[in-house]
Amino acid sequence: MAEADPTARKDWISTLAKAPPADLARLIAELPAHDLLRPAEVGAVMVQGRVGGTGAPFNLGEMTVTRCSVQLRGGTVGHAWVQGRDKDHARRAAVVDALMQTSAAL
Repeated sequence: MAEADPTARKDWISTLAKAPPADLARLIAELPAHDLLRPAEVGAVMVQGRVGGTGAPFNLGEMTVTRCSVQLRGGTVGHAWVQGRDKDHARRAAVVDALMQTSAAL
């Protein structure tokens, strides 16, 4: 399949990351067959702020995130980064990212 539009993909990855985990689990209760390229793991990222929204950047602090990468049986790879420690949310979001790059999204 043709490569997904980077802008559209950025938008749906953002939507998946912000989606309530319970809603995502309800909408896609059974995940299609996939392999874990990077199992869901918890880590931290540095969050930056800007004085007045436009000033010089400064380190505001760390935020806990969970990331995951999967590959569908057809070869399509999906990635997810979600705030917090919900490994199921990260895995489900990564699978949906991969599905969105296939004809299943149409």
